[in-house]
Amino acid sequence: MKVLKTILRGTAKVETEYSGQNWAGSEYRKVQAERLQKVAGDTIMVSNRGHTAVRLDQRPVPNIKSFTTEVTLVTGRGTGTRKIKIINN
Repeated sequence: MKVLKTILRGTAKVETEYSGQNWAGSEYRKVQAERLQKVAGDTIMVSNRGHTAVRLDQRPVPNIKSFTTEVTLVTGRGTGTRKIKIINN
């Protein structure tokens, strides 16, 4: 199925094959890694207002681990609380 996507801040449209929505989690990290491999080569990433420059193929890879934390939600008008567990994959 073909889908019309708006790109470049709404100034252009491109027709692509629908591949589902993949914007979070470990699947998206895989997609980002694939994009980085295509671009990496001699590309330099500049950050910190031009003070830091790193080649994309030499940049450190973040170590993201899944974790579970417990947070307190305030309910009602600030009168009640509820503890919930947040799981990050």
